[in-house]
Amino acid sequence: MKFDMTTLKVQVDKDIEDDGLYIVTLWVDLTPPRYISVSRDAYEEPDVIYIEAQDQIYGKKTTNLRYSISDSILRLYFLPGSEVFFHWNNSSEVLIKINERDWEVMQESFKNIFSLGGRFMH
Repeated sequence: MKFDMTTLKVQVDKDIEDDGLYIVTLWVDLTPPRYISVSRDAYEEPDVIYIEAQDQIYGKKTTNLRYSISDSILRLYFLPGSEVFFHWNNSSEVLIKINERDWEVMQESFKNIFSLGGRFMH
C-alpha cells in the first residue's frame, strides 16, 4: 500500500486521560504538515474529534473523521460528503506509515478518541 508519510515520533498524552482528554500526536517526515494531532475531550466536548495539522489555524472539530489500520499503514479520512479536507493536499484522507510498537502505544487512546456518542467510530 502506498503511503504519504512516515511517523518520526508518536506522542500519547496519557497523563491527562484521567481528565477525559485524549491526545495522539504523530510527528511525520513531510512538511507540511510536520505533525498531525487528533484529540477528544470526553467531558467538555464528547461528541466531536479535534484534528490539527501543521498549525492551530488548520484545526477542525468534526464528527466525520475515521481511521483504519492495515499492514502498518494508518489511514485517517473524512467521511464522503463531509466537505472537510486536509489543507496541504486537498484530500479527504492521508496514509501514514507507523511502526507496530507506536501503534501499540497509541491504540487505546485512539479507541477513546473515536468513541463518539458512546459508539466506537472506526
